[in-house]
Amino acid sequence: PQQVSIFGNYMSGFQNLAPSNQPDGTLLVLDPVNANQSEAGVKLETAAKKISLTLSYYRISIDNATRINTDGFTVQDGKQVSKGAEFELLVNPVPGMHLLAGYVYNDNRIVRASDPTIEGNKAVNAPENVANLWVSYTFQRALKGFGLGFGGNYVDKSFGFADNVFSVPSYTVLNATAFYDQPKWRLGFKLNNIGNERYWDAWTAPQAPRNFAVNLTLRL
Repeated sequence: PQQVSIFGNYMSGFQNLAPSNQPDGTLLVLDPVNANQSEAGVKLETAAKKISLTLSYYRISIDNATRINTDGFTVQDGKQVSKGAEFELLVNPVPGMHLLAGYVYNDNRIVRASDPTIEGNKAVNAPENVANLWVSYTFQRALKGFGLGFGGNYVDKSFGFADNVFSVPSYTVLNATAFYDQPKWRLGFKLNNIGNERYWDAWTAPQAPRNFAVNLTLRL
């Protein structure tokens, strides 16, 4: 009972949507989106609390789903089903060291639409695989308060339109940090996108190239 937890939930609800301005100047009044979501999983933790693991499976069914066709028009005509699994691992093997790893698999598809040629296609802006890893260590004796961290994120390709012709490429972004933490102040340095990866988010907006930030925190 202290190391294993089993959980589950079910939710049914709706979301009202604002009217959508169409490329031809007309206004499309949208119906509420209805959804049913179910999830089940297990959480494990070692007796010494050095390892914590969470696994879960989910399924989400959406009616009155909206999509944008290749002409830029918003269409509300079908049903989408999203199902997948989530994994999260937290490890504290020795004092001062922390490891966080996560992975999500998401199969999000259009199962019904007024256009039968897109039925079974991937939903837009829905990467199938997403993963992250971050490792940090804070010195406990010599150089106490000084720490280093390194990690990154991976995002699979995603489609921009329901016909699944145009896709946003997958990307991997690596980051690192160094900091010195004291009771009264903290100085941190963060280097983002170490490899200067050229990448775009699911909405095709370009993301920042290699950059760094320095911050100083004072505690009164």
